[in-house]
Amino acid sequence: AKDAFDGSFLSENLFELKNGCVCCTVKDDLVTTLEGLLKQKSKFNYVIIETTGLANPGPVASCFWLDDALESSVYLDAVITVVDAKNLKKCLDDTHEAAQQIAYADHILLNKSDMVPEPYLRDLRESIALINSTCVITPTVRCEVDLDTVLDLKCYSSTRSIDEWEERFDGRDACKHTSDVSTCSVTVEQPVNLFKFERWMGQLLWENKSSPHAATLFRVKGILGVEGSKTKHLLQAVHDLFDVSESGSDWLEGEKIECKITFIGRSLNRLELEEGLKKCMEWE
Repeated sequence: AKDAFDGSFLSENLFELKNGCVCCTVKDDLVTTLEGLLKQKSKFNYVIIETTGLANPGPVASCFWLDDALESSVYLDAVITVVDAKNLKKCLDDTHEAAQQIAYADHILLNKSDMVPEPYLRDLRESIALINSTCVITPTVRCEVDLDTVLDLKCYSSTRSIDEWEERFDGRDACKHTSDVSTCSVTVEQPVNLFKFERWMGQLLWENKSSPHAATLFRVKGILGVEGSKTKHLLQAVHDLFDVSESGSDWLEGEKIECKITFIGRSLNRLELEEGLKKCMEWE
């Protein structure tokens, strides 16, 4: 293999990135390096990026989710987070990163589940769900898991079954949480004006950063009814990117057209989010 920048050979299967943190300073270099790898004759079934225990997975996930140069060959499949069942509560008390990593997760491996009693394990599952109510939680021992449960999940694909999306929305209240990161679910029984909705999402993700009390969003998932469309729309947001796409499934005759959104982040206020969503349904 070659160095991603000067072309020097390092070893048979090693590419070197310059010094820095993948989630901060070298994420673009990571994309460039993978583009080079994909031009080789050998084929890849999966690319798995393992970050450190203190990494913020948001910037890494977002650079693969909507990167135009890679979309034909590489897509973001899922964010998998390994949680230490024996030490999770201490980590949540001591660091912001633990809750943040749970917030970004699509699937959590609750490892060392054999080292804690069953009632304690149930309590941990509830603590995780209060931070991120949309993730799948799988107890593991030594991280042994069927690969089908962590690969090819298509968590960011609009081709995913609408039933799979809907089963993850449980309306969990944001008022209960175990850390400064929580889940907030909002449902409004009306379709949105898509232009207003996209403008509002942009404000939530990009324009509210200057206020010390503004919500910080890590993940957003939703099913939207859109004014003038018979099709259910899917909402996804990761870090500072969001996307609204058609699901391929229509609203059934007699089915209540509504918007169901789950927000995961810091300083969430359900009433403010609900009020903002309702404003997207007003016509000028």
